[in-house]
Amino acid sequence: MNEKKKNLINIYKSIDKALKKLIETNAKEYLEPFKDKPWYGIALEEYKSMSKSLLDMLGKQAELYGNLIDVKELFNKKKVIDEDNEDNEDDEDVEDTTDEILEYEDIINDDVQSVLEEIKEKIIEELEEFFEEDIEKELIFIAAEEAAKNIGIEFNFNKFNEFTRDYLKDKKIEWTKQVAETTEKRVKEILVKGYEKGLSSHDIAELLYHDGIFGYNRAETIARTEIIGSCNYTDYTMWHFDDNIYGKKWSSTGGPRTRESHATASGQVKKLDEPFIVGGEKLMYPLDSSLGASAKNIINCRCTMFYLTKEEYEKEMKSARR
Repeated sequence: MNEKKKNLINIYKSIDKALKKLIETNAKEYLEPFKDKPWYGIALEEYKSMSKSLLDMLGKQAELYGNLIDVKELFNKKKVIDEDNEDNEDDEDVEDTTDEILEYEDIINDDVQSVLEEIKEKIIEELEEFFEEDIEKELIFIAAEEAAKNIGIEFNFNKFNEFTRDYLKDKKIEWTKQVAETTEKRVKEILVKGYEKGLSSHDIAELLYHDGIFGYNRAETIARTEIIGSCNYTDYTMWHFDDNIYGKKWSSTGGPRTRESHATASGQVKKLDEPFIVGGEKLMYPLDSSLGASAKNIINCRCTMFYLTKEEYEKEMKSARR
């Protein structure tokens, strides 16, 4: 092995080591409010594993979108637009630019849409597989076992599986489509932005490749949201198997990063099968999207909830009425 190759390997090893350290540090910081939860250790390991896996997956998707720039017809039509505009130099510059951008957006929608759809379908397929293997078959059930132990009941795999099957299926589809559609929208924005600036196809490809939607922050946001949401879901599900649990209480983590609507919801008390009302939306538990809660109520949420016996529930309700 020559010296240059050795140096490159060492550089990549150092980068990988630094990335693992960053993920671990961020995982511990982000999960700090959940240290008392029975599934904390499981969530911590899953956070690190999922962040790294998603980062690799998004990197591959970035390359696919970068290859999109090889659709030569798009840039050939761009040249035609440019030539047409040169023939009409007497028109107002602002009007020309606006029309030009609108024409270019039409080209993207018409000529690139089929390619975008193909890539989007591939992303959805890979994310669904990832969700099924990494979340549904691993994290959900392991966390449920720990949650069951915490409330002193025996974990029944078959009963739990029957209880969650349809919900998990719906959640998986909604989650993956949202990620893919957000990515597609951002890609279109970058294409138009690159055109406005007169960039070459290579430069636009670079913009796509280095954009934040394919980077570490994107991977970590997905990991955070899905892991905490899944663990909160296991708590909510397992509580149904304990006759002593009657209600639930929302709890936000506090601090400057907590969104106002979640801080307001902190302390809200509901019966177990009644939804919390947070920012005007219904959630059965923090990060729940099954009742139509929007992304602004879910992404990067660190709220949790506590169960209440009937006596504790009635005491909380009596206190709230004062």
